[in-house]
Order: sequence, then C-alpha cells, then structure tokens
Amino acid sequence: MSLRPPLTTLCCALFVLGVGCGDSSSPAADSSTTAPATSTTDGSGSAGSEESSGSVPVDWPYDHGYIKVLFSLPADAVDPTVLDRTVTVVVSMAYGECLAAFYENNPTVQQAGTLGGAIFGDSTMGGEGWEELLCSPLFGDHAQCSIVWITQRFDVVRTLTITYDITADLATKPVFFGPIPTGAVAECAEGTRATMEVADLMAFRGIDATGADLWNTASYAPAEAASLEDDPVVVVIAPVEPD
Repeated sequence: MSLRPPLTTLCCALFVLGVGCGDSSSPAADSSTTAPATSTTDGSGSAGSEESSGSVPVDWPYDHGYIKVLFSLPADAVDPTVLDRTVTVVVSMAYGECLAAFYENNPTVQQAGTLGGAIFGDSTMGGEGWEELLCSPLFGDHAQCSIVWITQRFDVVRTLTITYDITADLATKPVFFGPIPTGAVAECAEGTRATMEVADLMAFRGIDATGADLWNTASYAPAEAASLEDDPVVVVIAPVEPD
C-alpha cells in the first residue's frame, strides 16, 4: 500500500475549492463520522478532469474515489413525487474481497484507525475529508445534499453506510458514495477489482420529513461497482405502503 500523506492530499482538494490548508495533526476518529447539515451545494461544479470507466484519471489527487448511486421510480409508480419528498437517504454496501483484505491488512486507514479519521472525516482533520467531499461541487453533478453519518464496520460485517440529508434533485441526479480506495491503492490481485457489493434489498432506503420510511429497494444493477467508474448503480425503488 502506498498512501499519499494526508495533508498533501487535502491541500490538492482545498486548492481547487479555494481554501487554505490547516494543521495536519488530528486525533483518531470514532468509527462513525457526523457532520452538521451545512455542506449543501447545487452539485453543479466539476473536478477539472473527466472520469474514465474503471480507471483513475491521471490527475486524480486522492487515494480514494466514489461510486455513483442513481435512484429511479418503478414503471408502475402510483406516486411520482416520492423521490421529491425524500429528505433522508441511507446507502449501505459491503466491501468486496480486495477492499476487505486491504482494510484488514491496513487497519490504520480504517475509519477508527489513526489515519482513517482524517480520510472519512471533514477537512479540519488534515486528510482527504470525504465527509465534505461527497456533497461538494468538486466532482460534478449530483443531488443536493449534506452528510449526516459515515459509518464503516469491520466486525461481524464489513460494510460502509452513509446517511444523506437531501434537499433537491434526487429524482434526476445521483448521490456519491465513498470514500472507496482506488484499485492502485488497494493493490488488488490480477483479475480482481476494488469493488463494493450490494448485499440485499435493504441496502437503499428513503425517509420522509416525519422520519417514516418512504421506500426501499425493488431492484438494482449492477450488483457491484468500483471507485471512479462512470456508470452508476441504478436502483429502482419500491415505495413503502402507508400503514
């Protein structure tokens, strides 16, 4: 594994955003990262380089990337406004073989590790700061959002779960899911990709303003995806019938 120094990586990101670099020292984070709902953006910006399917752009400044997740209504949807009424989205995916091995062999970059907090957390921690990056305009067009929780687990399961506050555009634009180590950083064996996997139909949930479940999952494709691939995981939602 060859990770860039966290502060150097952050400076690349903050230079693009027009923000100065701060102190690189930070304590290790808890295995859950919380952010106030202040990073909402219009998702209209660009990272300055085009993504290429299955490969990392030559000027990609991070050791991690993201997976796009796009939600769509079923063909027989009775309520066409259900995605517009969604204020919270929960996405959970399991680490594939290569990424699971990467984190098990490198516990310091797990979310609870000595380096992981600065990767999964915000920019004040001196690392890549994915808590802010996922809903920033840096990577292009996405639903307007802010991150509530990022939770990585490596106990009885090996999963990454993200809770998003959604303010607009969920019916037409994806959310970005990460941080996901790139294949080069994960050093996958030949023929193995650095993928995340959809474990089951409860991997995707939508919640309304009252806290009630609006929808879960009817179907999804593909069942696995790697960091920085152009094509999203497309989720056809299954609206939850009211009690």
